[in-house]
Amino acid sequence: MSFVTVPQGSDFPLENLPYGVFSTAGNPTARIGVANGEQILDLSAVLSFYPERVQGALKSTVLNDLMSLGWEAWDEVRRTTKELQDFIVRAWSTHILPFNDRAVIEQAGHNLAIRCIELFVQNLATIRPISSTGRQRLKADCHHLEGALKPIVPDLSSLGKSFRLLRAIASLFTVPPQELVEQTSEEGGVVPPYIVLFMLFGHAGNDMASPHVTAGWGNEKLLQWLESHTSERERLELITGALQKYRTVVRQKNITQYDPIYPIVTSYLENVVKQLH
Repeated sequence: MSFVTVPQGSDFPLENLPYGVFSTAGNPTARIGVANGEQILDLSAVLSFYPERVQGALKSTVLNDLMSLGWEAWDEVRRTTKELQDFIVRAWSTHILPFNDRAVIEQAGHNLAIRCIELFVQNLATIRPISSTGRQRLKADCHHLEGALKPIVPDLSSLGKSFRLLRAIASLFTVPPQELVEQTSEEGGVVPPYIVLFMLFGHAGNDMASPHVTAGWGNEKLLQWLESHTSERERLELITGALQKYRTVVRQKNITQYDPIYPIVTSYLENVVKQLH
């Protein structure tokens, strides 16, 4: 039995998992995958499960690096892939298939996927400092998340606003700050204002600390706070406090010029607050 449906007579059963380079319409970046039935496992999306000595090769856009490692490395990758597949089969068979109510299973899958996207976007928005290369990698991570969620929710568009949010973040994470504002200024947009503001802080210098850092929190504490403070107004108040703290830092350090991101953040925040009234 396989979690992935393998047609009878397929050239790619579990016993024959061939390497290849592929891309998709949603993520045109070339990457290494393993065919199983009519689906492909994106190895770059599950790198942490593989031995460290092959991870660099699996991140490549060509097979040359992996092939140059020799037979033992190929066998190691194939064995790890098979173990991953077996784990999914066991988990699915043990915890999902015994339930006969498919509607309940589908709803649970939807809820899980929506929560995964929410936490992923919140974490993504708070990462800093980050280089342009890092932003491209995180954009790719958005596509990887789509691949990870498809076994749970085959039609991701059925997630509605959550799926549109993930797609929007993927396209916005690499744009300049002003373009980020322009693309998210419409009232009732798919990206929550507080997420946009956190992303803008990610473009700022060290003196302009992120709201949760200003409050003395780590990412885990921030996520806990967001869980219990779901009002957009409360979240904007946290950001307002960070801006007040930044102005104090500017005065105390006798800094002659505000960070270039500061006026962009304050202008966006003022517009959002007006929309809430």
